[in-house]
Amino acid sequence: MLRISRKGDYALLLLTTLANVKEGKVVSLKDIARVHRMPYKFVSQIAPLLVDAGILGSKEGVGGGYFLARNPQAISVGKVLELIEGPVAPVACMRDGCVCEPTCVQKSVMEKMASSFQRSMRGYTVADLVRSS
Repeated sequence: MLRISRKGDYALLLLTTLANVKEGKVVSLKDIARVHRMPYKFVSQIAPLLVDAGILGSKEGVGGGYFLARNPQAISVGKVLELIEGPVAPVACMRDGCVCEPTCVQKSVMEKMASSFQRSMRGYTVADLVRSS
């Protein structure tokens, strides 16, 4: 079964939280972690990945925090999950290499499934997540 890890889930929760904040306002990662009962240390490892990708912006110092660097409609759920989770792989060998590569009968179907799932995820945005809550 394809699963989104806790890391991916927290990344999306962080983004949807910031999507609900008034434009121009920054929010402390500690506040977000506390409100959503997420481990601050874990979330503080996710935020820089999103900053480096240009999805989040940050302001340092007193009164600093994070904000969305893009419009929520321009942030693809699929792109975020690929950034955090890596490529979609319905079976481990698609990530780690297949020991039965020459004789694998599943490869083409698994690749089609992964591609279909990626297209589906990319069709949703952070704005869609906010609207559905």
